[in-house]
Amino acid sequence: MRLEGLFAVTGGASGIGRGVARALAAAGADVAVLDADGEAAEVVAKELGGVAHRVDVSDMQQVDAVFAELGPLQGLVVCAGISDVTPIVGLDADTWRHVIGVQLDGTFYCLRAAARAMIAAGVAGTIVTTASVNATFGHRGLSAYSAAKAGIAMLTKVAALEFAQAGIRVNAIAPGIVETGMTAHVFKDPDFVRTWTDGTPLGRLGRPDDIADVVLFLSSAQSRWMTGQTLAVDGGASLRVEPKMFPDEAWSADALRAQL
Repeated sequence: MRLEGLFAVTGGASGIGRGVARALAAAGADVAVLDADGEAAEVVAKELGGVAHRVDVSDMQQVDAVFAELGPLQGLVVCAGISDVTPIVGLDADTWRHVIGVQLDGTFYCLRAAARAMIAAGVAGTIVTTASVNATFGHRGLSAYSAAKAGIAMLTKVAALEFAQAGIRVNAIAPGIVETGMTAHVFKDPDFVRTWTDGTPLGRLGRPDDIADVVLFLSSAQSRWMTGQTLAVDGGASLRVEPKMFPDEAWSADALRAQL
């Protein structure tokens, strides 16, 4: 699979985004690494011979300014994201808005800016968003994250319909749990890791390159007859019922009252 042209990767300084940026560059793409951590973005961009931009994807003005500077794109991959694990009754409004702002609003702002640039330049490009198995696969404690990911999956479908006649394809990936900086703290617990590997048919945790290879496919001509799809990349975890992230006692009435 070979790529040509400029591809922007949000959240490209670490985790899945960094893996995606590397895969796209290895396939021949020019890569723009976009991240809230500008210094880390510079490091990755230098490694790949690309460019870096610091951007908070939840800030519409920042997004529009960066994409205007980038100019026409051949592709966009939206990987920027954050998470929070808090019971609904203990979740404050600021945390809810922050997660939704980065995940869902950020995806919308970047997708819109990229599509505008592609349409204005007459480029039949590709856009890949990042949903999650949690878009359809509920886990207690992940209300904001899961709601945002479900929104991203539907936004992807609507965008695919709206942009099809312009030749722009829009698809999503839905990763399972992946070893990244965002999840590193939970992987220190061997019982947690065992819970997930036992509940995953392929028997291991995901790695950024597992996701990056699928993104490369969706960004290439090999997926030319696909749009509006969300591909689960989770080792089969979504085929099973909810693995327990926490013991049932963590969700007792007493535990919930303690969050009030």
